[in-house]
Amino acid sequence: MINLRLPTAMPMMRLVPLDSPIADWKAGIATNYGGPYDGKNPYDPSWGTLEGSCGYGKLDKSQWPYWSVAALASSNSFVTAGPLNACGQCFEVKCVDTAPFQGRCITGSNQVSVIVQITDICPECTSDHIDIQALTYNKLSFMETGRISIMYRRVECVPPKPMVIYVDNNGGQGNWLRLFVEQAGGDAAVKQVQVRTSGSQDAYSNLNNKWGSDWETSNAPKFPLDINIIGADGESVSAYQVIQNAGATGKMPTSVQFKISNPGDQALTAAINSDGSSTGVGARGDSLPPAVAPGASPGASPSPGGGSSGGCTDIPPSSTYTCQQQKDFNACGQSWMSAGKFCQQTCGQCSGGSSSGGSPGSSGSPSWPSTMGTYFGTLAQN
Repeated sequence: MINLRLPTAMPMMRLVPLDSPIADWKAGIATNYGGPYDGKNPYDPSWGTLEGSCGYGKLDKSQWPYWSVAALASSNSFVTAGPLNACGQCFEVKCVDTAPFQGRCITGSNQVSVIVQITDICPECTSDHIDIQALTYNKLSFMETGRISIMYRRVECVPPKPMVIYVDNNGGQGNWLRLFVEQAGGDAAVKQVQVRTSGSQDAYSNLNNKWGSDWETSNAPKFPLDINIIGADGESVSAYQVIQNAGATGKMPTSVQFKISNPGDQALTAAINSDGSSTGVGARGDSLPPAVAPGASPGASPSPGGGSSGGCTDIPPSSTYTCQQQKDFNACGQSWMSAGKFCQQTCGQCSGGSSSGGSPGSSGSPSWPSTMGTYFGTLAQN
């Protein structure tokens, strides 16, 4: 089967107007998950990147949407409107400097908005509360801030490849079949999925949505199977001979995609312009310039503890704390510090050095000292 693929090698900085909003801006608040507040390494999968209620399973950070994901409240209007509790839909989110969380937004030339895909539901969140994966939240405001005021709106999803069918259960003809549609573009609102035997003149039969974004039947047709995917706007795309054999499971590529207004715009981050509009700047957050602390001068070097010696750097994970402070917090041995190559000189992780804070890449959840826990707890209550 031939797959129609868009190029994935993309410029580091690419200015493209984000002109495909689906809904107007709404005010809300954002928090983050999978980071220090949860006692977790933000580089390890958790909740919406591991086993979110939408059913997408463990997400690969190197693949779209690159962990640029979030959870909406179960009472959110987009969730209640559906389909699929908004699973798979995309939203643009920007930090705004308004009460009660003034001074927490990253500002200046590093101020961006982010595009997030919904992979989970947050039952404890209020209606316009979005819970964002910590690394993505960190592009809006440092994850230490805990929560921020935001504006958000629904926008088109623009994955770099056609849809993928993830088959979770396949008992063969006459038995159980359960699948998920991944990387849906455009409106990304999958309303119905249908199957039929490939090459037959049979009508498509509907699959049932029982939870999240799953589609299932207890009586699968004879294999191989064609799949017809219908969007909430009535658009329909058919992929042929997708599931070849009874018992076959896993990710199965297609060559189809919903209509995308601007298929060249695969940005998941966008610069905030002076007029409040947004402009795409990169397909991945790690293509952005390093962030600066709220109130700091754009482009200012972290001090103290900045710079590099040869290939060994001494850059802190944010300008909120210096490398020496990170070392004093016993953060040197955390795997997320090693993965990000933060504070290598101060932590003694350069060639020939040894870390006084623990072995590089040590596993387990971050063991933040009590002072950090108190700091995070104070912010969460504000």
